[in-house]
Amino acid sequence: DSVLRPDPESYLYIGGLQGLRGYPNYYAIGDRRWQATVEDRIVTPVQLFSLFQLGFVGYVDVAQIHQVSPASWSPTYSDVGVGFRIGSIRSAFNNTFYFTIAWPLKNAPGVSGHEIVIGNIINF
Repeated sequence: DSVLRPDPESYLYIGGLQGLRGYPNYYAIGDRRWQATVEDRIVTPVQLFSLFQLGFVGYVDVAQIHQVSPASWSPTYSDVGVGFRIGSIRSAFNNTFYFTIAWPLKNAPGVSGHEIVIGNIINF
């Protein structure tokens, strides 16, 4: 992603909400970034009450951002994580609830030893 002469509301970020799950939300700001995720999901045949199907996920996220001040590329940040997924198989909207934990592979200020993410995904 790249932004040319962004106004203060249009800068790019890397962090938890942007797909770098082992880091805090909006961790670093800049005008250019790249990021990649490699993820593998395992859907098990285990069903609970004929309503939910269990699964697991493993992933690696990598990202780098071109910082505004000083104008240079940040270090390459990466994390590794695993998660537990519960899919609602009777839902009209394909709800998936997940619980993941990610460990950052690059130590940096403001980064803890791990991040826990709990949420849901709704696909229409």
